Amino acid sequence: LNFDTNTDYFPHKLTADHAEDYNVSYHNHYKVVHNLRANEKYVLYQCGTPAPSGYDGYKMFSIPLSKVAVEDSSAQRLLELLGERLAVRYMQTTYAQSPCFQYLVEEGEVGAMESAFGGDAAKRASQLQQVDALFQFSPSTDSKTIAITASADPGPLQRAEWVEFMSLFFNKEAEAMQVFEGIRDRYLCHRKQVSEHSAKPVVAWAYYSSWSKEWVITNAAYKHYYLRDAGAQLVGGTNADMKFNTTSGLHAALANVDILIDETYSAGAYTFSKFLDDYGLQANSTLKFVQNGAVWRFDRLINANYGLDWFTGALVEADVVLEDLITVIQPGHSNVHDRTWLRQLSTEGQVIQQSSSCVDPTLPATPRADACASHLSPHVSPPSISPSTNVSPFLANAQPIAPTASPSTAHHLESPSPSPGTPMPSPGPSSILSNASGHFHVHSGTVVLPASEMTLASLLLGVADSTADRIELQGSG
Repeated sequence: LNFDTNTDYFPHKLTADHAEDYNVSYHNHYKVVHNLRANEKYVLYQCGTPAPSGYDGYKMFSIPLSKVAVEDSSAQRLLELLGERLAVRYMQTTYAQSPCFQYLVEEGEVGAMESAFGGDAAKRASQLQQVDALFQFSPSTDSKTIAITASADPGPLQRAEWVEFMSLFFNKEAEAMQVFEGIRDRYLCHRKQVSEHSAKPVVAWAYYSSWSKEWVITNAAYKHYYLRDAGAQLVGGTNADMKFNTTSGLHAALANVDILIDETYSAGAYTFSKFLDDYGLQANSTLKFVQNGAVWRFDRLINANYGLDWFTGALVEADVVLEDLITVIQPGHSNVHDRTWLRQLSTEGQVIQQSSSCVDPTLPATPRADACASHLSPHVSPPSISPSTNVSPFLANAQPIAPTASPSTAHHLESPSPSPGTPMPSPGPSSILSNASGHFHVHSGTVVLPASEMTLASLLLGVADSTADRIELQGSG
């Protein structure tokens, strides 16, 4: 490359129109990117051009990146949508979600990233020397790490626009803008269509913490977006979580709830009978969501180690999340959608993604959303916040197994009949450590923290997050 200071090396430029936690500026042969949440700053200079001076304290990267490691789960899907699977050299392979990443792991093209939590430090250092960058959740002083804090951005479209953040490191702005514009337009289109429904069911998003012995009805900002845009109202109506240490208090708060979305952590299969036990309920409870079979979880699509695709794909594919919710909240809606992540707990099993479904790992991933008929302006802003049983066609090649199959050998997990007292199946072949709550977890180098441990998370990460109800760290040290 014959460097010319007057040449603009970046013909496609983007701005963060929705995301609140990053920004970018362009300077002929380099870009300056700032992750506001993590307070990390990056200078990305075009390969073959000199690194600019005057940026002390900034992390410097020659772009496009060609060899990367991945520890943040959401980064997997971001890279796939940009067609950058082959750039990945190391990842937390136990929780590789997509069929094509599983295929690359099986073929030896992607190796297992050594964990920063009790792993071999020398081996991890060697792996980092072999890559241009490591994508992780938390900020770090390491010169090769890049923080992907998309889950802390407050709304669905804000989070989805982080596909553009990822693109900055690969000079894939044009591709990312096309991906995001499709997500945004479909999201706003589906939201507009469902707004015509007058009925607004009451929905609770909740979990049980076995460590603190309390139940939490969560009210993170992004949930307000989703439920309002799907034609529902969130119980409580505020941005503050509601916590209960007695079942009587919990049941009273849920008295008018039509639909409950359960987020209780489970290392393995989670059944309806386990849910009833956790919430202190009986199968003949008069609560509407029990009687009507309206208990749902976002764990329909998993890998063989019970890793949830929800943590990988839902963050960027906000339009698919909205469609899933509309199908549940407004079942009479004319737009037919086969759910991807939402599972009716009392009647449905789980679907395991397998490498055999990978068509071509060199191609960008196909968005999982359905088309929407409305024609929208390409410059519509997201709203401000005010306090079927068919398998998705993208899961068509997943292998079903018998309802009684053991989690350690199964490829499809069916929920048993909802009889109270049924013991929870043992976990599958995953390496999982947990505190007593079931909400501070290490999955081969992954830590997941809910709101109850948010203060601890802030201390660990230096990231104050009052908008996300959970923080997920993956091997970040």
